[in-house]
Amino acid sequence: MEDVDGGYDDKTVLVTGGAGAIGGNLVRRLNDLNVEKIVILDNLSSSYEWNVPVGPKIHFVHGDILDDEKLKFVFKHRPDIVFHLAAHFANQNSVDNPETDLMVNGMGTLKVLEFAHLTDVSRFVYASSGCGVYGLDSILPYQEGDVSISLHTPYQVTKLLGELYTNYYHNLYGLPIVNTRFFNSYGPGEVPGKYRNVIPNFFYWAIRGQALPITGDGTYSFNRTETSAATYVYRTTYAGSATYPSATSLTAGVTVQSTSTVTPPLTVTAVNPANASTNIPITTAINVTFNQSIQAGANYSNITLSDGTPVPVTTSLAGTTITIMPNATLSDNTAYIITIPSNAVKNGSITLATPFTFTFTTVKS
Repeated sequence: MEDVDGGYDDKTVLVTGGAGAIGGNLVRRLNDLNVEKIVILDNLSSSYEWNVPVGPKIHFVHGDILDDEKLKFVFKHRPDIVFHLAAHFANQNSVDNPETDLMVNGMGTLKVLEFAHLTDVSRFVYASSGCGVYGLDSILPYQEGDVSISLHTPYQVTKLLGELYTNYYHNLYGLPIVNTRFFNSYGPGEVPGKYRNVIPNFFYWAIRGQALPITGDGTYSFNRTETSAATYVYRTTYAGSATYPSATSLTAGVTVQSTSTVTPPLTVTAVNPANASTNIPITTAINVTFNQSIQAGANYSNITLSDGTPVPVTTSLAGTTITIMPNATLSDNTAYIITIPSNAVKNGSITLATPFTFTFTTVKS
């Protein structure tokens, strides 16, 4: 694979979805090479024009892959290489909008393949998805041939459909293809929001001091691909005819994979007596229960009244529950607020996600 970059000398490259996170980074890297021209086709449905690279060799076309006229226009540039990254993005988005998902990822891919075939492109690189090919019945580590038909979202179905169509065009017409399967890409150009990946959303919530919500029991393994790694893999899919066979899938072995375990944030799940209770005797035990075990020896002295003075309490530990015992120095018929700050309880390095306040009114003697 020597002189990978030299394979792009004087070539015209079409990148559908070139305004997205991976597409934008790919275009920037291609722009550094000795290409003749880079054409971007993107309807900005899940991307932004600020992420479209600018340069004398870059031509941005705002349009849809379902629009035959736009496809005719971009293919008039006679691209040598097509990187097909445009897609209806995200699993939940496909569940919410299955018809749109099928039209874009199914019909849209078919249209781009047909134009690529009619204009004799020398390489068609399709952005498939690891989640779209490997089902829950696939065994780790994934192998290229571990294709599952036990799929659970329209996005999985249509991403696999795209691979079947690229293989069809290779088998019938001899179109040189490469199918790439990435997992949860992240990096420059990613933005937070609905249907977006967990990593940019976690960064956004963390910067704002918000809790990071975890679904399930908090123990997961993630496969992630940094955009620079994805860009490198895409770039190496064309370096002259000797680099890859004419039909290739890139999966395990080139995807940058890492596994991490995520612990859910520490939160209060129950209080007894209930929050905002009235007529509470000053000797009543207040039981505060958390979603995971609390470490003994935490900073219970930081539990305070609303004016910041320490609450005269004793504490006991019973698994996930702290017992607060107000003593007789509290006044009758008085409203109190007890605050449990984030650093007052912990489970290892995990502290309370947000401070917890408990209000109660003592009983009148």
